Amino acid sequence: SAIKAIQKVTKAFLISIFKNTNINAIHAKRVTINTRNINLAKRYYRKYKESS
Repeated sequence: SAIKAIQKVTKAFLISIFKNTNINAIHAKRVTINTRNINLAKRYYRKYKESS
């Protein structure tokens, strides 16, 4: 039960990061993601988490 809860939270986190990463790539007029997009998405996540 605890493992399933951890998996659920981890899955939601990764989906959120990859959605934002994809949005960053699209904004840069690219179809592939790169580490800059991922780092920017993680920065958004940290700022959102701090403000909550």
